[in-house]
Amino acid sequence: MASPKSEQIRRGTVAELIAAAHFTSAGNVVSIPMDHANPYDLIIDSPTEGLKKIQVKRAFWNKEYNSSYRVDIGGGYGDDRFFDYLVCVVLEENKIYIIPWESMKHVGSKLGLYINGKYPIPHQVKNNFEQYMYELSTD
Repeated sequence: MASPKSEQIRRGTVAELIAAAHFTSAGNVVSIPMDHANPYDLIIDSPTEGLKKIQVKRAFWNKEYNSSYRVDIGGGYGDDRFFDYLVCVVLEENKIYIIPWESMKHVGSKLGLYINGKYPIPHQVKNNFEQYMYELSTD
């Protein structure tokens, strides 16, 4: 039986592979850094945007509020630009979020993803990331 930490690493690896497949199917060249000391997981070479650093996170159901998926992003990023896009994979909903750094740089340590506008208290939602949501391709 796998330890909780190894299971967490496996889920993260699956999310990275899904993100890499998504970018590859969109016509990008995807590279993976040789070590995990970087604050990003993938580098894409986009025909339209050039080289971009991608941080990938696996979203999980937020049991505390039972209304959204949550992504733990550590201590927040502030003004330090560590990557160009944060990619959140929501396997249970077959969705991927590709969020530009500028749109989430002042988010705290947890990011809430509300699928199909299911906000627990709509006026308290500070960040609506639905505009960055895509269906995962099954092709």
